[in-house]
Amino acid sequence: MKKIGFTLAEVIITIGIIGVVAAMTIPTLIHRAQNKILENQTKHFYAMMTQAFRRYMADENTETLTLTPLNWNDDISEEEIQEHWDKFIKSYLKVAKECQNERDCFSEKVQVLSGGKIEIESIIYGRKSYALMNGYTLSVLLFPSYSPGSLVVDVNGKKGPNISGRDIWFLSIYRDGSLDESSLTPECKKSSEACIYGGSVAEVIARRFETCNGSIWAYGAGCFGRFKANNFKFDY
Repeated sequence: MKKIGFTLAEVIITIGIIGVVAAMTIPTLIHRAQNKILENQTKHFYAMMTQAFRRYMADENTETLTLTPLNWNDDISEEEIQEHWDKFIKSYLKVAKECQNERDCFSEKVQVLSGGKIEIESIIYGRKSYALMNGYTLSVLLFPSYSPGSLVVDVNGKKGPNISGRDIWFLSIYRDGSLDESSLTPECKKSSEACIYGGSVAEVIARRFETCNGSIWAYGAGCFGRFKANNFKFDY
């Protein structure tokens, strides 16, 4: 009668093969799962902030952020504009903690896609930061010549990977309350003739991504345009 079963050697070999396959595939599956989480968190943050600006403009009875107290002009001081933004954030977002020191809200160092690292202070310049109830951290960067401003956001707080273009983003705020890549103004998206860098929107996105991918001094700017154009999914 023929015996049914496996020898010890066959079992060991089979387990070894399974182990090798698992070692090759599990890291990839984990990486994909982590990317999916970051994609969803970034998409949710984008929707949350866009909705907050829309509600704010409706309350201010305007369709333009530059006609609200959030716009920095020659008639207002830096302290006053910061107070307006502080009030906006606390009124339209759920703040868990205010951080006078950016390291209390963000990771100490930020890595760029090319692998280099930069101190978070060189991105936020000592400005006030906020940790939100849903785990996002953000800081508003304001400049008189560039209004309404920009946002630096980490969609999972101090947790890794702390890489610009993955969980850390540099987003420009436009006067219609939209968030997008720097230089991708609403006018640029309507007509290529209005694009600062010239060319089509796709060409602008490609140029900005080259900066994000290759320069440590991009501070994370340049990645979001490509990410958003790819339906909030990583293709890099």
